[in-house]
Amino acid sequence: MHKQLKPLLEYSPILFDFDGLLVDTEKQHFQAYKQTVESFSLSFNWDYASFMPIAHISGVAIRQSLFEAYPELFQKITWEEFYAKKSARYCELIEEGLTRFMPGAEVLIRRLLEENHSFAVVTNSTRRQIDLVKNNLPLLKKVPHWFVREDYNNPKPAPDGYLKALEFFGKKSTPIGFEDTKKGIVSLSAAGVLPVLVCDENHPQREHISGDITFYSSLTHLLQ
Repeated sequence: MHKQLKPLLEYSPILFDFDGLLVDTEKQHFQAYKQTVESFSLSFNWDYASFMPIAHISGVAIRQSLFEAYPELFQKITWEEFYAKKSARYCELIEEGLTRFMPGAEVLIRRLLEENHSFAVVTNSTRRQIDLVKNNLPLLKKVPHWFVREDYNNPKPAPDGYLKALEFFGKKSTPIGFEDTKKGIVSLSAAGVLPVLVCDENHPQREHISGDITFYSSLTHLLQ
């Protein structure tokens, strides 16, 4: 179902996910997983199109899929060790400067800044990862409020990050949140924030999200 939205600026605060919604970093995440697996002389079993729907469910789904695909690897190293290597490789890829805004994101951020409107980013990414992307895309340094992985206890799909943001902005707010993944929508809903899914019309996750959810194929539609 599609819920009819009021004009965007009637909501406050406006809350955004980061990776895959505002900034196209998901290819770097995919490459980091792929190259980390390959660093152990193993073949990576997925292409981008088949791997990212798993990533959009939750971090647990990625971990379980990798455990099942590479049981011998995870008898030798822990998930924490593997993920640390993956995160380090991801940061190296970001430092190469290939990051770009998602369609409509740059214009939308500039408009919210011009209107002096309340908005924030709520992300599972770490502060270091965010700072690296900011160095590539300086406009992000003007985003007034950030809630990064170090700021709350449990990652999405838990609501902790959004609850932290709501605590900051106060109870009188009329929040709306934008996500590009099922785990993000679950997180928004659990926090009591009006959820909006932004992803390709043909993305398989659309079939697995129920309820009164508004869909957009791109942030550009918010500017119309």
